[in-house]
Amino acid sequence: MKKAIFILIILAITAGLVVPSFAKDMKGSKAKANVEIIKGSIVSIDTQRNEIVVKDEKTNTDKTVVADPKMISTLKTGEMVKVKIKTGDNKAVEVIKVVSKHKR
Repeated sequence: MKKAIFILIILAITAGLVVPSFAKDMKGSKAKANVEIIKGSIVSIDTQRNEIVVKDEKTNTDKTVVADPKMISTLKTGEMVKVKIKTGDNKAVEVIKVVSKHKR
């Protein structure tokens, strides 16, 4: 009888430790699913509309993104960039990082 109670207590403790771990993993995967990353070269920059067009390396298509004018002001056509976009209703650009200069 004592052995059975001991095993039940161990199982309860183990379950108590494992469940929060699963909850943390689920929360992290959901956060990553809400972010899109585009890596490619800048095709054009429209400062009037605060838009840049990036040719995506993976899909080989042009993608237009709207960003903060401060982010756009430092960019140049032909630069390789990594754009992190928060997906959802407004698809807001979080980060634009210059990966390397384009060789001319």
